[in-house]
Amino acid sequence: MSSKSSLLFKRRSQNSSRLPAQPPSTDPWEHALALYMKDLDPLKQQKFQAPTTVDECLEAIVLNGQKRRSFTRILEFLRPLIDPLKRFESAIDVVVQVNAGIASPIWGPLRVALTIATQHLVTLETLVIIVDKIAHSVQRYENLKTLFAEHDGVRDAVGRLYCELLRLCACISKYETSRIRYILNPFGKEFDAVSTAIDQRALDVERAAQAAHFEESKVAREILLAETQEQDARRLRCWLGPACVEDDLQRRGLEYLQGSGDWILQAEGFKKWYSSTISHVSTGTNCSPPSIASESILQVIGRPGSGKSILAAYLVNHLSQSGRVGYFFFDKQDSERNMMIHAARTILAQLLNFYPEFTDMLMPVYKQSGRVVADSLTEVTKMLKQVLDQLSSRPDAQFHYIVLDGIDECEDWQASNSHFLGSLPKNGSVKIVLFSRVALASLSSNVPSMDPLIVTMESNQNVDIRAYAEARVQRMVHIADTNLGLQVVSRTAEQADGLWLYARLLLDEIARAPSREVVESSLDSLPSDLEELYNHIMCANEAKMTDAEKVFARYLFLCADISNYMPDFLAQTTDSLQQGMLDLVFRFANGGNMPFDVPKLAERLGAPLIEVLRPTEHTYELRFVHLSIYQYLADSTGLAKKGEPPELIQTRQVRGLYRGAVAVWYFTKCLDSELHLHALQSNRSELSLDQWSECYFPMAYCLWDALKIRGCHLQRLSEPLLDEAQNILDTLTAFLCTKSCLRWFELSTIINYAGNFPQLLERIFEALEIAQFEQENSWISSTFNRFNRARLTFLSEWQLIMLQTTPWKIHVGESTGPVQDIRRPGFDDGVPVQIMLHIAEKWSANFMMFSTARMSLDGNSAARARCPRCLALMGQKDMKKHWMMGCRRRR
Repeated sequence: MSSKSSLLFKRRSQNSSRLPAQPPSTDPWEHALALYMKDLDPLKQQKFQAPTTVDECLEAIVLNGQKRRSFTRILEFLRPLIDPLKRFESAIDVVVQVNAGIASPIWGPLRVALTIATQHLVTLETLVIIVDKIAHSVQRYENLKTLFAEHDGVRDAVGRLYCELLRLCACISKYETSRIRYILNPFGKEFDAVSTAIDQRALDVERAAQAAHFEESKVAREILLAETQEQDARRLRCWLGPACVEDDLQRRGLEYLQGSGDWILQAEGFKKWYSSTISHVSTGTNCSPPSIASESILQVIGRPGSGKSILAAYLVNHLSQSGRVGYFFFDKQDSERNMMIHAARTILAQLLNFYPEFTDMLMPVYKQSGRVVADSLTEVTKMLKQVLDQLSSRPDAQFHYIVLDGIDECEDWQASNSHFLGSLPKNGSVKIVLFSRVALASLSSNVPSMDPLIVTMESNQNVDIRAYAEARVQRMVHIADTNLGLQVVSRTAEQADGLWLYARLLLDEIARAPSREVVESSLDSLPSDLEELYNHIMCANEAKMTDAEKVFARYLFLCADISNYMPDFLAQTTDSLQQGMLDLVFRFANGGNMPFDVPKLAERLGAPLIEVLRPTEHTYELRFVHLSIYQYLADSTGLAKKGEPPELIQTRQVRGLYRGAVAVWYFTKCLDSELHLHALQSNRSELSLDQWSECYFPMAYCLWDALKIRGCHLQRLSEPLLDEAQNILDTLTAFLCTKSCLRWFELSTIINYAGNFPQLLERIFEALEIAQFEQENSWISSTFNRFNRARLTFLSEWQLIMLQTTPWKIHVGESTGPVQDIRRPGFDDGVPVQIMLHIAEKWSANFMMFSTARMSLDGNSAARARCPRCLALMGQKDMKKHWMMGCRRRR
């Protein structure tokens, strides 16, 4: 053996030591097929082996893509991989069918894996990246089937590559998950191992093909090179994961009134910002470039409702006439658009669309990152700086602009703006516009040299608002071209005081007025600001509703802002009420039956504050038209202190209680929860986020909110509302003291035990702490006292059941000692503790809760402990000191 061959053999041996154990050299990979298939349960084996088409494989992503753009982006990324994967399947088809009985070697296992992964976006993105690696390793070999059949080395290398794909799909099938896995991400290590192995197998395929003297013509190589570059660009865009801001730009552009944004072009701050860019780049002077602070940043400040987002869209279109524009609309309610990393990734992706030639420069960063999504702000801004520096150094450099709307809705702006702004070149070729409600002091604190130019959206917009009002009134046939119409225009422009949202909503109300007298009455008492306008709209709407419609509307405004009761890791990508949940709430309000035309009913009851979106012909969701409405509803308790709030939102003073009533109905009388429980009971390996789970999580968190209610919340209620609240408390008491609670208990047990989620125990402790506190304040009503006793007993028993059937004892501190045995009769008033214990023990055994893997909790959870006496949460190392000196229960 030559020294070169010895070195190659040595290197391959070293690499192999990091990979899974290999099948014997004779029959090199058929044994692996049997090995991976052997670990699957019969149902999974059947799904792996079933004949599958490409369309069937991608069906789960297509269906999810109708609701979320992230899935559409992933689908676009997958489509170019279909042809190379088909060639791959064609090469190995016969051997895999003979050795493993898999009718569709690629699409069968992939269908199982993709269907599971759609429940967890991070898992899906990781899977797609690894599949892309596999496709990339074989895509250049047009006659792979011939190579596979005629060369043992190629057959061995391609076979091992396929085994890694099968291993990947088999692993995912064992880790079926749900959105709640976002907080634990248990699959990272497995993905890393498979990804590393696939990289090595791809090298093996390359070497084997070269050894087989596979040569391609120059033309074929050039074609394949072009395809590879296109694939690289797709990979990079998928890795960056840009937010869907094009729709925002189009929607806001349609709302723009011609000429209404021209005022900013005449503002001194804007002219100085814009002209300095032109003069500096065009003159080509050799003087030192201006600092970022001096003239590269323009800040536009405006009150809520003043039209900042529409003006931002106008500037994007206007500036694009003289240069390239990157833009981003922050949205606090959207988990994909509320961080600086989201803006940086999106703007970098926009620049790559303008300049695809930078793909080759950035691909090494993508390959070295080792992550599914570009989640490092430092890394992304470094790439952004590379691109912008390259563009600004060109002799024929164009102007580049960046427009960021809603900076105050960016959750980490203060901590991260220096990273982003530091990526801007200092030669004046890149300028940035920031839109916000208030002046951002952090601009100067994080980057000392920065002194942004400022333009304020003042009441001089009234001229444009007057033109808008005139156009709207002309479409109101009953008052157009009348003195009353002129009064509407004049009073609207005057009262709006520069707030476009005020003018829009007020004119929406006037357009629905049934008579001239109602319009005149509205003009006599116009609201002074947005808050009063919202009150006015609520009161006007409820005056026109029947009693039945008021019930629908009350629960509509109770449940529309899902971020108020859903945790961040389970909320939708936007704070919108999804179709399943909206249907469920209206069914409850209608006595358990589905009303006619749910979206039309919601639109009629909520307009003009609520809009119903239809992503597809058969789906719909609901959201408020402006962020300030969420804030208005969140402050409904404050409104009650100022005076009588509108009847439709009075229930929000104890919103947790009313939402709890919906949840009790869902877990006792709604067929959906019963079907969900049967599905989980029948096949515990199929725990997926299906059609029922879309409602389970919101309902579960609504019920937990109800269990955290405090007696002081009832003191502020009017007498009619207090009577309703006490009736709901009686309902909750009965729910906790009878078998009615068992469906919720078992659903929670299965889902949390399956995922090993100790957060359920933390929720119990939070509610239990409130119950213990309220027990010491028995001056509340007798109804509340009965509820609190039932709550305290139920939660105490559930706590002990969990500590006996899970390894989560560390969450209450190791000082607790052995957990006491709770095998005793149920509560005196009939709560079936024995049944609850039996359910918990059954699922604890089924999911092997005390196995080594299940007892290894994530580091963050294990680092904390909760005192079993006072329920204080602290680091484990502080527990002994707390127990000796600080525990209030011990004292």
